[in-house]
Amino acid sequence: AAATNAALGGRKAEFEADAAALDGNSVDVARAIGSVYGADAGKAFLPLWRKHIGMVLDYTVGVATKDKAKQDKAVADLMVYTDGFGAFLPAPDPNLPKAAVADLVKHHVVTLKEVIDVQAAGDQAKAWKSVRTAAAHMGKIADPLAAAITKQFPNRFASVER
Repeated sequence: AAATNAALGGRKAEFEADAAALDGNSVDVARAIGSVYGADAGKAFLPLWRKHIGMVLDYTVGVATKDKAKQDKAVADLMVYTDGFGAFLPAPDPNLPKAAVADLVKHHVVTLKEVIDVQAAGDQAKAWKSVRTAAAHMGKIADPLAAAITKQFPNRFASVER
């Protein structure tokens, strides 16, 4: 949200700092994936995750420049991406159905789009409400992922109640 808000406002230095922090977060998530499913999975995850961030930024640029074609292409690319990402996690973890993962990621994409649209409209109160909604949705991704991981690797999480 900070990166897209800075991009929409034309604040390049702020955007670059926020984008670097966002990428650091992506690296951390990839390391977490690698710690569970192996280094190869973490290495495969990172470029896949970065790809969707690039598409979100493409959408942001389209909104900032009022380029409807760029916005539409970014949204279409993101919808295709959700299916591809939906296939990624079920590969190392059979407890994660492809359709369920794709649906969760699709909802993630839609909540991000809402944040950007509201930021561009200049309604900061609504933008922060949208940010909170998008952040809360991440738990809806994390919870089934955590449940699938503990199911797949019960010996690693012996103290977890099931």
